[in-house]
Amino acid sequence: MEENQKMFRGPMDVILFVLMSIILLGVSAQIAFRYVFKFPFSGADEIVTQAFVFMVFVGALSAIRTGQNIKIDIFGRALPSPFKEYLEIAINILMLLFVAALVVYGTRFAFLNTDQVSITYQVPKVYYYMVLPVCGLFMGIAIAQNVVRTVRRARSERETRGDNST
Repeated sequence: MEENQKMFRGPMDVILFVLMSIILLGVSAQIAFRYVFKFPFSGADEIVTQAFVFMVFVGALSAIRTGQNIKIDIFGRALPSPFKEYLEIAINILMLLFVAALVVYGTRFAFLNTDQVSITYQVPKVYYYMVLPVCGLFMGIAIAQNVVRTVRRARSERETRGDNST
């Protein structure tokens, strides 16, 4: 694992842990208030929902960053080395196109709904919806870094093999 990934991985784990803890505490509070105290706590539902949405996107960012995202790698295993890197770059470019759409349409969605507020806390929902373009932007950066890393790895493998024809 590269040095910049080690630096990035620690805060991501902390954020995911905090979000998961919020979900656990929120659901536990809902159960306790509803069934023990016979008093429903509707605010916990909103907190849990938003923490779960944030956790999904931060988790997706973490998976992309560390290369643990779901992909079919049967072709990557069967192909020889230069084609394997080309396939990996093509997959990353397709993911980058998806993430670009997420950023563009997520931003549009967030700002088209500026008049909506959350039911319990009256917080403008634009703050909730901004997780789409913000995490999408960070996913795009991580994917671009993966492409650069793949190109560098392919170039260094070619140089060690003595194949300098480009």
